Amino acid sequence: MALTMHQSSVFYFTRLLNNLSNILAKAQAHADETGTDPKDLLEARLAEDMFNLSQQIQMACLHPMLFVAGITGKPAELQKDEDRSFAELRSRISETISVLESIRPEDLNGSEDQEIVLATPRADLPFTGQGSLQIFSLPNFFFHVVTAYDILRHRGVPLGKMDFLGGLK
Repeated sequence: MALTMHQSSVFYFTRLLNNLSNILAKAQAHADETGTDPKDLLEARLAEDMFNLSQQIQMACLHPMLFVAGITGKPAELQKDEDRSFAELRSRISETISVLESIRPEDLNGSEDQEIVLATPRADLPFTGQGSLQIFSLPNFFFHVVTAYDILRHRGVPLGKMDFLGGLK
């Protein structure tokens, strides 16, 4: 049995967003234990021209929403980028997961060859459904999740590969 569009998207988005929420909980605990100002972690970045941690989380939540909107034709339920704490970022992740969990398989399955336009903040991008997932949405999503992980790891939060991967079930 071939993987469906729903299995190939919603599964990965929700799994990694849950892992990312757990990573942020560890970051908050680390800040509490070490007396680190959470703002220093939230504003940290790997390079001056890269997004900071808060923006990485916001982008990790944005890409699944853009994908779903592109396939279903429904407007993306975008959140304002006003997150100022770990709790607010975790709430954003939770809201994104709720939207993703509301997507039925029939909303996505069979859309592999569907011509769509992903309306991103910078440009409208034409794709097939499968192309939007494999060429744009998943790579961007993984990039922002791993960059958030890397920022926190670089700043001393005790994270390991299993925090990124989550359980192996």
